Amino acid sequence: MTRALALVGLCAGCSLTFDDDPRFLPLTGSPPSASALQLIDEPSGHTLQVMTGPDGVAWAALFDPSATAEVRVVRLADPVREVRYRALAALVMAHHLYLSDGATLHVVNPGDDARSGNVPVPPFPGSIVPNDADNAFLYVGDAAFVAFRSDLTSERFFALDASIGGATRLPLLASDGEWVFTLEPDGTVVAHSMRFPTDFAIGTWLDDPKPDERVIVDDTAHALVFCDARGLVVEPYEVVGQHLIDPKCTTLPDDVLPLARGGLVYYRSDAVTTKVAPLDGSEPPTTLPAGAHRVWTPVRSSLAYSLDPAGRFSGDAGDGWVGDWRFMQRGLDVQFSAGGLALRWLELAADDSHAGDLTLARELGSLPLLLARNVTEFDELSDGRVIAEANHAYDHEANRVIVIDRDSRGARWVADGVKRYTLIPGSDAILGELVGDGDLRLVRFPIPSP
Repeated sequence: MTRALALVGLCAGCSLTFDDDPRFLPLTGSPPSASALQLIDEPSGHTLQVMTGPDGVAWAALFDPSATAEVRVVRLADPVREVRYRALAALVMAHHLYLSDGATLHVVNPGDDARSGNVPVPPFPGSIVPNDADNAFLYVGDAAFVAFRSDLTSERFFALDASIGGATRLPLLASDGEWVFTLEPDGTVVAHSMRFPTDFAIGTWLDDPKPDERVIVDDTAHALVFCDARGLVVEPYEVVGQHLIDPKCTTLPDDVLPLARGGLVYYRSDAVTTKVAPLDGSEPPTTLPAGAHRVWTPVRSSLAYSLDPAGRFSGDAGDGWVGDWRFMQRGLDVQFSAGGLALRWLELAADDSHAGDLTLARELGSLPLLLARNVTEFDELSDGRVIAEANHAYDHEANRVIVIDRDSRGARWVADGVKRYTLIPGSDAILGELVGDGDLRLVRFPIPSP
């Protein structure tokens, strides 16, 4: 979800199940002591966001989202150090802090001086809108906007028609930061290069209600994708050729699924439909089985989908199917392994805590294996192992983080008394939030080697 910095004037009834159940993978080792590890204390109500600096080292950014006048960043590697930033307004993203002192915008890497990356604020009130990759951003006003690369190596100024208003046709940025797109008042879509003074029309758009919610930038297909009164329309921005894929498109999903060969999932008035071929119209759309309401995740050239609509069960849990194979009864968080063989999900997760049985099918159609109970989150590591926050029917000292070995079919301790974790990019460690009723307490726990 894109965030903006506006510059104005400038379990009751739950029970824990422990590992004496013989169906569990054996848990080896012992809980690590947090006393000798990096500890970060922060007032309750503050938000954590993990950032990555230009050298690949991660930092914890902590701030009060209701008043981001101060941001504390802590280096999550040895040697540990800390920097505090104060500004009239601040926006924290994946790689940069955007700090305003009213007259100047400072685009700062975590740990750098607060006055680095100076950008004179254009002479009009506006908002800072970074792209999702945080490598480019817009300064958007009512009558003009400026597109910047976040390393400040290039910028481009664009005037807007004040009679139309920027809010009705919000400019769009590609995630690689190389292109900015404008929806012009005459109905033309124009692509603008960020590195060269190149501008060219790539297609057209319709002034539908909330048009900014009916268009996405698909970086896999290098195209803008519209779902409006025309249907599903694709407009490539590196080749010529606007084309209509499906005249019955009604909705684009909140999250664009990275399907094979540049396809995407969209919804029609009569079915859930997926386009698994290139978005050039060379193959017709593929319709999911009758009654399919949601798509969980891509599975090779197919999809994992649900016959249960969102909201039918607590936490939006539902069943799961791949073709005619029903792999899940009432679960959540379906993930296909990076290696393309295994399917993982949280089974029986229809409760307020969203905790379920972490379950594995080593290949499509195989007998599911139970890995851990009361799991609220899990991730696949780069070496193929799975890290999970388990024993979490509710917040309790028995909450733990474990790592599950792919080959030995065993589990090892990572952290104890941790109610949620964040993977630290570029390292073999997590940032775990300790169970407690007071302030936010975070510990950097190492992940054991395979």
